[in-house]
Amino acid sequence: MSANKMRFNVCGTDYVITTTDTEEYVKSLAEKLDEDMTAVMTATPSASTATAAVITALDYLDEMKKTEDGAANMRAQIKDYLEDTAKSKLAAEEAHAETETANKEIERLRREVTYLRQQIAAYQAQQAQRAINMQQHAAQAAQNGQPITPQQAAQLAAQRARQQQLARTVAAQQAAAGMQAEVPNTQPADAPEKLEKPAEILSPTIEFETINEE
Repeated sequence: MSANKMRFNVCGTDYVITTTDTEEYVKSLAEKLDEDMTAVMTATPSASTATAAVITALDYLDEMKKTEDGAANMRAQIKDYLEDTAKSKLAAEEAHAETETANKEIERLRREVTYLRQQIAAYQAQQAQRAINMQQHAAQAAQNGQPITPQQAAQLAAQRARQQQLARTVAAQQAAAGMQAEVPNTQPADAPEKLEKPAEILSPTIEFETINEE
């Protein structure tokens, strides 16, 4: 943009300047300066034009300095706000990641509890069938005049004790996982097919002990 010479009047004195600003803008500044200097000379009749100009310039500098300080303070506040926002976003992302990890662990524990319940059901079905077989064998022996031997009675008692201990163990594992899973109390007549443990589940293997039915 080319520079233009402009003429304006302040407190009765004409001035000519060369500027690239518009004439309307320069005139608005001159009118503001003339107004402020006139106010100083009206308040202090002994003040000369030069004195009024100096006082007005000091007022302008004071206003500009305060504006700059306010802008610097605002920039600092915005910077702090952006930093706090970034930290909050990072904390939220970390919390989200921890939540996802916790949800995955909960799901893994749920699958493990389901698997344990299935193992218990299979084990109890096997034990129930063995108990039925032993009872039928004992009834048959009684019909033939053969009383139940101490070994058979001990086997029945040991079988019941193992079932109770297994139920307590699984209940403790479920409580540790923070879940409440009910162990089926009904005993199917036939033992279900052997269950295969999922590869992703890492749980203690329950070994089934075969009871001598003789």
